Amino acid sequence: MLQENIRHTMNIRTRHDVKKFLEGLSTGSSSLLKNVTGGYHYHTIEAESEEILDDIQNGLAEKGFLMQSRRQSGISGTDAF
Repeated sequence: MLQENIRHTMNIRTRHDVKKFLEGLSTGSSSLLKNVTGGYHYHTIEAESEEILDDIQNGLAEKGFLMQSRRQSGISGTDAF
């Protein structure tokens, strides 16, 4: 299996930034990453504290956006699948 890493900094920090990004999607000037990756991809999320990261992780999990890691599923390796 060929796996490539593509990195892009989105710099989305505020609700205004989110609004601008979503406007770009609706006008066609941006496209969803899932359209390029077949639906599966990773994001690196940074925050000012562990508490904020926990809140983000919980919110993503509640919406069904997180995948089970190989470790949690009993498959060896550390990458999510």
